[in-house]
Amino acid sequence: MRRLSTETREKVVTLHQQGLSQSKISKQTGVSRCAVQALLKKHKETGNIEDRRRSGRPRKLSAADERRIMLTCLQNRRMSSSAISSELAETSGTQVHPSTVRRSLARSGLHGGIGAKKPDLQHGNKAKQGNDDDTREDGGMRSAGEETVWISENRRIGKEGSGSADRGESARVPGKTSESVTERLLILL
Repeated sequence: MRRLSTETREKVVTLHQQGLSQSKISKQTGVSRCAVQALLKKHKETGNIEDRRRSGRPRKLSAADERRIMLTCLQNRRMSSSAISSELAETSGTQVHPSTVRRSLARSGLHGGIGAKKPDLQHGNKAKQGNDDDTREDGGMRSAGEETVWISENRRIGKEGSGSADRGESARVPGKTSESVTERLLILL
């Protein structure tokens, strides 16, 4: 049975006091006859039309605690539920389990989870962002086929970490001729 509004309950009691039968009250208000009978019985016994206080465990978190949990989470989205729980214990003195914090956040519409991994930037967008990894010294972009070569003071190292050489010699990159690597090194310098 759905819960009757206070206005409907008052209307049922008023119609009964006017002398209408339970079936006529039921037809007039749209409430079942059994519900009318139960409401009139409760009114006769208690003199009240409101529901009695429900039994059950009292809530551990007050409305202020729920707001504090939500605000803490929104201020630091990466904070864990156990960290929020210990912070709540420090600030308000309310000891709660991390699962209670998670349920509170879920009621507030905040659900935990691992954030989606952002896709890597595409080649053209790296240039717009000013990413130095794919730009040449002269400001141009490296083509997709070019190998990245890191140069230190004593040696030159290929992208895979192989092909070192002493000062003045060309570096050998697997699958490339020494001439193409030398040309590329000159372009980079």
